[in-house]
Amino acid sequence: MVRNKTTLLELKTELEIIKEGENVLEQKRDALIKEIMKMVDIVDTRRKKLNEHMRSCYNVLIKAFMENGGKIEKEDFVKTELKVVEKTFLGLVVPKIDFKISSKPNIKIDSNIFTDLARESFFEALKMILELSEIEIKIWKLSEELKKTMIRVNALKFYYTPKYEKEIKEIKNHLEENEREFISIIKKLKKY
Repeated sequence: MVRNKTTLLELKTELEIIKEGENVLEQKRDALIKEIMKMVDIVDTRRKKLNEHMRSCYNVLIKAFMENGGKIEKEDFVKTELKVVEKTFLGLVVPKIDFKISSKPNIKIDSNIFTDLARESFFEALKMILELSEIEIKIWKLSEELKKTMIRVNALKFYYTPKYEKEIKEIKNHLEENEREFISIIKKLKKY
């Protein structure tokens, strides 16, 4: 490497860019951590609600089974629509799940109310499961991005920044030494 003022200026400029990049990546890391922590709390709450709802669903299903004399008729076909739309968060693609039940089985006049309640509660449970899975997938993707961002921040902070600072220091020392030699030579020449 050539040790001159031009190289020194180039290295200083590159070091500034590295430090700005490190700052941007640290901000991204902090935003990812904040979002993940917020979502983990949401997942905790929703998972508890889902568990309670599933207990309720099975209790209603047991009542329906008992009311129908130990058998439940096969339901007609249920039509559903499931759309997965990609959204972005901090440049990262995360899924957004839209779930709709477009047609339900016809309710028979002689049907048991517990059967209808069980059906509706399981449809609601399915929606809750899909919402929870959407959030968990987002957390997983954000965690992967956080891991990559932390590796980049650490590389800049602990490898590239010290490397550039060391190079800059060596070039400064070399230039100062050359300047001292030059002054020494000029002083000797003045004596003659």
